[in-house]
Amino acid sequence: MLPQGFQQKDTSENKAIASTLANLTDDAVSENHFDDIVKDLVPQDQDRLRPEKKRDVTDLNGKIKVIHQFWKDKYGHDFNIKKNDELGTGVMVVTGEVADPAQAVMHWPVDPKTGQPMKKSEQAIAASSHEAGKNFGGRVKLDKGRNVALVRFPESHGLPPITASVIHELPAAWKFDIPNDRTGDQIYNDLLNQLNFIATHSAEWPSDEKQAYAMTTHRVLLALYGVDANMHAPGDRRHD
Repeated sequence: MLPQGFQQKDTSENKAIASTLANLTDDAVSENHFDDIVKDLVPQDQDRLRPEKKRDVTDLNGKIKVIHQFWKDKYGHDFNIKKNDELGTGVMVVTGEVADPAQAVMHWPVDPKTGQPMKKSEQAIAASSHEAGKNFGGRVKLDKGRNVALVRFPESHGLPPITASVIHELPAAWKFDIPNDRTGDQIYNDLLNQLNFIATHSAEWPSDEKQAYAMTTHRVLLALYGVDANMHAPGDRRHD
């Protein structure tokens, strides 16, 4: 369900949203593309993380090289998720539009762990109210009628569920909206940890390549939103 301030509707955008997920994953598993991950975010987050274009990504590139080599060894060809326009099994998408900008900015983005509105500080509420009063929803871009979606990945591959908040940006792009307290250092380090885990557990990758792509996307989203994966192997069912 969409939070208060939004109205649910069918936008027939599942393929476009699936492609957006694929592009994010491709950027995360491509050398020297960390700055492109920032471009996958809404304008407000892009502006906040603009310094990330100058980040040293040597360590990240090292993990990516290992994943690509293991991927080719296991599946017989290069990692190629960009052409994927299908959502993984069990992934749920709820689409809608902004009905009340003043309410929408108070409840967006949702908590990636629960899919419910996050509790905001008084300072954050005041900032949201200020943005809601601007034309076209301010920097948050939550103007009336703008399309939005929640993408919910279920618990799978030993990973916890996660909900991504995405906003449609004109003319035809979906962008990820992350909490404003997420820093570039956090995203980089979380992604480094996730890719390291993928690389060091290649023996447990799914035999089905589509499932392997889904697992990789799931971990990339956990890194983007800062959700703890407990770092369990795909076959490990412990969740403590």
